[in-house]
Amino acid sequence: MSDPTGAVVSRIDGGYFVDGSGQDAALIFYPGAKVDSQAYLPLMKEIADKGVDCFLLDLPMRMAIFDQNAADHIMAEYDYPTVMVGGHSMGGMIAAGYASAHKDAVDGVVLLAAYPTKPLDGSVGLLSVYGTEDKVLSRDAYENAKQHFPSGAVETVIDGGNHAQFGNYGAQEGDGEATITAKEQQTQIAYSVLKFAEALSDR
Repeated sequence: MSDPTGAVVSRIDGGYFVDGSGQDAALIFYPGAKVDSQAYLPLMKEIADKGVDCFLLDLPMRMAIFDQNAADHIMAEYDYPTVMVGGHSMGGMIAAGYASAHKDAVDGVVLLAAYPTKPLDGSVGLLSVYGTEDKVLSRDAYENAKQHFPSGAVETVIDGGNHAQFGNYGAQEGDGEATITAKEQQTQIAYSVLKFAEALSDR
């Protein structure tokens, strides 16, 4: 599962390690509900290729809600100057909850088509990314959840992106039709994560 021109993917206890060119920042990622974690490997490779190593979690019954603390063993075994937790949809909500409870260990949160349900401390940075064609993410709930955003939160809106193309698991019922490819959407996400990680390291 390696690519001589890019990040190397390896199986680890509890998921996958996607090792790219960077050494200073890592993202621990919670998949969306009922989605096979491998569907996010293309996105994780994009991010790692840009310089942020990724840990993609396998979760019980493919539901992050059953193991919010899945990031614990990654935090215990690996040491990076900048550590982010994140996830897609329900996985993002759970990652935000983890960050809220572990604010001393987490530098930033990356939410993909997701929002926090509890306040995030100002010491934790937040990157929120969603697509203009996403019909799964409740925009009303998202706007209401902005009360939980820390000051200085970064919001990236991907023109033409939808909900399903944060991963590679096919069309999702009720979603809008993307006007860009999954590759284009994921490349934009990767650049946003890299810029966010760099900003966190300068804090």
